Amino acid sequence: MGELRLVLTDIAPTGEAVGVFEGRVVLVEGGIPGEEVAAEVFRRKDDLIRARLKEVFTPSPFRIQPRCELFGRCGGCQWQHIEYRHQLQLKQKIVSDRFKSYGFIDPPILPIIPSPSPWLYRNHARFSVNRSGELCFSRRGAKRFFRVDFCHLMHPGINA
Repeated sequence: MGELRLVLTDIAPTGEAVGVFEGRVVLVEGGIPGEEVAAEVFRRKDDLIRARLKEVFTPSPFRIQPRCELFGRCGGCQWQHIEYRHQLQLKQKIVSDRFKSYGFIDPPILPIIPSPSPWLYRNHARFSVNRSGELCFSRRGAKRFFRVDFCHLMHPGINA
């Protein structure tokens, strides 16, 4: 559907980075506000374009190497490429922006309390079983499954 080059300026309530191309809002999976990127379009609808990150020309200082080799394929987490403290700031902004969209002028939102560990904390997961009988996660944005032997977010008991 095409490739766009744009500067990402904001974060969407759904977690994608936001840019504008020819007056249309572009939501970019895998981007971080402040980056200049190339993004591959996978859906166009009215005044909204959805795209996936293809290349980063100017990286955010908050961009890090994701811990998980499945990041980007798996639908379980979408921000492993963002430094944890910055994730908290982005989440704070999303909450504040949502309140403002409902008419609150200066919503009194308390700072997000960071987790003592951003890894190995989730106590539930949704698995699918493939035709071979293996436990799988779903591929992000698709009905395809892939085997997973370890998840960096799941509690050690679930991983076992």
